[in-house]
Amino acid sequence: MPPIDAGDIETVVGLVADRPGSTAPELADLVAAAGIDPDRTNKLLQAGVRRGALIESRSTYWVVRDETGSPKSIDE
Repeated sequence: MPPIDAGDIETVVGLVADRPGSTAPELADLVAAAGIDPDRTNKLLQAGVRRGALIESRSTYWVVRDETGSPKSIDE
């Protein structure tokens, strides 16, 4: 597996932030459209979390937490 690229991490974190409530398949499609191997989505999300990105899995979709650590509404 190729090394984790910081730009790829930023792209995936940005996709989650721009589209709160994306399901895993939807996010994989967005990642593929950005030119990143969608099979690497989870690894990139995990790397983003390790680097301090405020991302969490909400069972069936991904959300970005706000600065207080609370999940942002998927309606925002």
